[in-house]
Amino acid sequence: MKKIVLFIISGVIFASFCISAYAYDLRTVSGITADELRPYMHKDVKFLAEDVVRICNENGISAEFIATLMRWERRMDINNFFGWTRSNGKLMRFDSAVECLEKIIPLIKKNYLTEGGRCFNGYTVEAVSRYYNNTDYWREKISEGTMKIVNGEKSRKSEQKKNLEEQNEKRIKMEYLRWGRMLSEKYVLSV
Repeated sequence: MKKIVLFIISGVIFASFCISAYAYDLRTVSGITADELRPYMHKDVKFLAEDVVRICNENGISAEFIATLMRWERRMDINNFFGWTRSNGKLMRFDSAVECLEKIIPLIKKNYLTEGGRCFNGYTVEAVSRYYNNTDYWREKISEGTMKIVNGEKSRKSEQKKNLEEQNEKRIKMEYLRWGRMLSEKYVLSV
């Protein structure tokens, strides 16, 4: 009976540390650094990690949310990382990647995350999705990606890659030691 109670208590404590996507306020500035954010970003936009963190901090918006949004909405050929369109429905083009971040992140905050904003519906991914992209798939992917970063979960692929790299490093060291010993034994024997 004590084991069951301990198991339940530990589960409750763990759950309290893991923030739910339904409760996560996208105005949260977590203090995440560019180096902490970069592993979660898509390979095409990793070079923007410093700018994302800086601009999100300046505007009071979650860098975790913005990085996830960039993963799903990016168009590298026109420097548009948010699927932002003009009034005629055509995608906006930006001269540089940083220009896109500097123009669109404040607009996301103003329009979607500020009471009275054109598209304001609340402060969560679900609330933003109502006017940004009102599909279950988008809500699920953006929520999932944001919460992985917030809760510090690495993707299984990156963990597997890290484990494989560690195994390869150990194997190389062992081979080096084996060959090094063999060479030193031959040298000692031939002297």
